[in-house]
Amino acid sequence: MNYATQRRRIKSGDILAWTHRTGWFKSWYDFKINLVRLFTRSEYSHVAVAVLLAGRVFVLESVTGGIRLMPLSKLLPCYHVAYKPMDVDRAMSVCGEPYSELEAVLGQFNKTSDTNGVWQCSEFVRWVHQLPCPATPSAVVEYALAQGSSLVEISPDLSRKA
Repeated sequence: MNYATQRRRIKSGDILAWTHRTGWFKSWYDFKINLVRLFTRSEYSHVAVAVLLAGRVFVLESVTGGIRLMPLSKLLPCYHVAYKPMDVDRAMSVCGEPYSELEAVLGQFNKTSDTNGVWQCSEFVRWVHQLPCPATPSAVVEYALAQGSSLVEISPDLSRKA
């Protein structure tokens, strides 16, 4: 579904997920993302939560550089997983805290810590929603879908500039 249509359905707290389908050796980044997909045996390489502010849809995510807020329109395509509302104040309270590649590796073994002040993407989403699942992108998406959530692929609206 195109972004212009789907954005009206997105609520704060919904889960957003990304895949990464480029070649393994285009860049170091591509290699690392494909390793995540390989080790998690998942289509998904990244997850985040939606935040609605001032009539816009933002992504609150843990990435290299720390937990940040970005317009969703700049990060398409992705998948929208309708989920329950979140405590936006709680989620925003860790904005700016650092990202950790070590946490990303530990997430594959369900060994992350929500209290050490460093984050990886699925650990952050799991903490925001207090999910009882491993801290991997696939586990977060699969848990939400098992709770009755729906999954919709969002494509960029090519008829207008994002």
